[in-house]
Amino acid sequence: MDATRFHKTHAVSRFNRRSCLKDAAVALVGASTISVLRADAQEGSKSDASKSSLSKSQVRLGFGNYGMKGLAAEDAVKCCSEIGYEGLELCLIDDWPTSLARLSTNGQKRLVSTLADAGLLVPSLLESLPCLRGLPAHRANLERLKSASGFAKRLQQSSPPVIQSIVGGKSADWDTSKYQLVDELGDWADVGAKAGVTVCFKPHASHLVTRPEQARWVIEQVGSAALKVVYDYSHFYLDGLGLRESLEDLLPVVAYIQVKDSQRLPDGKYRYLLPGDGETDYDLLFQAIVENRYHGFVNVEVSSMIHRQEGYDPIATARRCYDRMRPALSRALKSG
Repeated sequence: MDATRFHKTHAVSRFNRRSCLKDAAVALVGASTISVLRADAQEGSKSDASKSSLSKSQVRLGFGNYGMKGLAAEDAVKCCSEIGYEGLELCLIDDWPTSLARLSTNGQKRLVSTLADAGLLVPSLLESLPCLRGLPAHRANLERLKSASGFAKRLQQSSPPVIQSIVGGKSADWDTSKYQLVDELGDWADVGAKAGVTVCFKPHASHLVTRPEQARWVIEQVGSAALKVVYDYSHFYLDGLGLRESLEDLLPVVAYIQVKDSQRLPDGKYRYLLPGDGETDYDLLFQAIVENRYHGFVNVEVSSMIHRQEGYDPIATARRCYDRMRPALSRALKSG
């Protein structure tokens, strides 16, 4: 399907629908999940002094069970709580223990109860909804977004988690596909606005949206408070962009931050690493976050390049990443 023709065909009807939803979206999710910590400041209090400090700062550390595929949902909750994380991003992708296709209604209730007992918030629900694959795939993506929105409400948090996904595509196709992407993400935003949740997309190396200015353009074109961006410096690093530059460029439209490292290989390919195994300056990252008054979660993401390796240990990895990130955050809070 020609992207420009798709855009011209659907732009008028979408504009009319979105303009009707605009006021509601601003009221429901204008503050986005960036404000989740203000709303939930009294939830999940911890006796540990370091956790108390993190709570008061309104910047919290989370871990995603995308890197814990082999653990039952309840075990992932227990592990992350005991380590010291204050949030657990839940992966809804098929074959994960927390996919909605595998969680019965009672299973979802048990998970909500387990999270509450552990004092963990869910800052994000991770989906994989690549765009630009035709109308049937787009409709399927919207149905998954609606299901995720329903689950977000069942978590019964003062502020619901964001729902996030990559958008896919190829960076070389930006000029020919960007309008179709706007149309599809406009539908994502409509789903989010109606449900009172924020939907996020992640700029990603080699995908259609790779740079901050492209992400900002998409947000401006869609024009909905229900659509935001996930910031993950590992992708901008591969494009040669500076950390503070890219972060401050995107922060006005960022609802959520993820961390991992990346490395360009001699053959031109790249790989993702655990945070701290690459060249990212996490003291600078947390300093910039604190200085710019970001209120939200910083979530550790373990790439499939790592968690699919033989001998991978999700619990040891979660602990190692926490031990690396917590001191950097603490230093930034102290100096800030």
